[in-house]
Amino acid sequence: MRMCAVAGCLQRSLARGLCTKHYQRVRNRGTTEPHPDRRNWYGPPEGRFWPHVNKTGSCWLWEGRRTPNGYGRFNATHSKAVMAHRFAYELLRGPIPDGTQLDHLCLVILCVNPGHLEIVTPLENVTRSSAPSAVVRRSGYCTRHHKYTPENTYTNPTTGKKVCRICRQEYEKRHRPYRDRPKKALGVEAKS
Repeated sequence: MRMCAVAGCLQRSLARGLCTKHYQRVRNRGTTEPHPDRRNWYGPPEGRFWPHVNKTGSCWLWEGRRTPNGYGRFNATHSKAVMAHRFAYELLRGPIPDGTQLDHLCLVILCVNPGHLEIVTPLENVTRSSAPSAVVRRSGYCTRHHKYTPENTYTNPTTGKKVCRICRQEYEKRHRPYRDRPKKALGVEAKS
């Protein structure tokens, strides 16, 4: 039985003196060397993480895979993908408490520099963002420009969401006639 011509490979030679793995590499890429991104696949996650980080002046930019909304994604193991900034924070600073999130203080979502990340509650993270709901919340007015005052504001104790009482009353006025109308008037016979 002939062995693969690549030094250190103990597989049986199948074509042109190479095993299947090395023959496919030569056919696909022209070399028997492994793909640069997969060279350390079986190594520790830390060793596979840092080649994807570009340390610029202050931000450490993630250059690997991304989620559809633009955040860095890293395969810590074969079956577990994690957010790149969370992996870097836990690697260098320690665990992130349950029920909290990391806020990018530099406003660059591809940054994995733990110095630019702060542990905050989900509500605080949204409030700091530039999302339309956060802008409205910071302005002190509802979406219909009613001022949030203690008399005009109801805050849901479970979600912390503010509700404008004036807008809620207007909504009730618009939709109440449909709820209070007799079923017969809607074309539905009442059951006896």
